[in-house]
Amino acid sequence: MSESLEKLANIHYGKSPNEVVSIDGHIPIVGTGGIYGWADKAMFERGIVVARKGSLGTPHLFKTPFWPVDTTYAVVPKVGVDLDWLYYCLLNFDLTKLNEATGVPSINRNWLGKTSFKNPGAARQSKIAAILSSIGESIEKTEALIEKYQHIKAGLMHDLFTRGIGADGKLRPPREQAPELYQQTPIGWIPKEWEFATCVDVCEKVIDCKNRTPPITPDGYPVIRTPNVRNGIFVDDELVFTD
Repeated sequence: MSESLEKLANIHYGKSPNEVVSIDGHIPIVGTGGIYGWADKAMFERGIVVARKGSLGTPHLFKTPFWPVDTTYAVVPKVGVDLDWLYYCLLNFDLTKLNEATGVPSINRNWLGKTSFKNPGAARQSKIAAILSSIGESIEKTEALIEKYQHIKAGLMHDLFTRGIGADGKLRPPREQAPELYQQTPIGWIPKEWEFATCVDVCEKVIDCKNRTPPITPDGYPVIRTPNVRNGIFVDDELVFTD
């Protein structure tokens, strides 16, 4: 059974935080883009912040006290409605479709309230929210691991390209510990047995590419564009060709 948001929750206008903002506050002040300040007083104990004006898009979930600013709405679930489930409902809904303004994007409170969602009942709401929350936590942990290994990779690349590997197959000690192993060059300190060279010395041709994309054909020679190089890695899933 579908129910409108106004039946599932109370929709409140946010308010200017001028009277509560504090550098020593611990209550998040929430705008359309998320937290941008702190207050010493909360407006709501828990709820969902939805943009009213400006950047319409991702809602923000708060399970602890918060203060929504006057360019937002605070959506507070009614008794029997799971907060996480309602958040995922709003997250899955394209809020930009509610924009009626021709200038600054904005959402009318009545239109927001008439937005409807299929309500499976309190018990199923909680189960759905638990599953989605579990997946979300797994994604966050995976992203944290990826970021961690990216930092490790960056550090390892720096060491390999500045210190290199010795005869024992291990990284050379840094120059601070073994200055006799290094030589100074125009590009900095490098291992003594390495050679310094310019691109002209090691490349067959160095060509000044024209600042335009050639005529695209179904096949032929690959065209290397900016989207094909990301974080130092060649990506061929958007490769185009020319004759």
